[in-house]
Amino acid sequence: MPNVKSTSIRLDAEVKERAAEVFYSLGMSFSTGIEVYLRAVVREQGIPFDLSLDRKPEGTE
Repeated sequence: MPNVKSTSIRLDAEVKERAAEVFYSLGMSFSTGIEVYLRAVVREQGIPFDLSLDRKPEGTE
């Protein structure tokens, strides 16, 4: 097994639960889902999705 380090993070309970449901439906644990995200951060050398202040929510003009 590779070198593994335990990490503790604080999350909104509902966000964690909903994310865990998504990860579970994809066949992975919450921990694996977070690791997949962090590996994408490393691969992309940043957040693996666009962050923008000038976008308007869908359906609004």
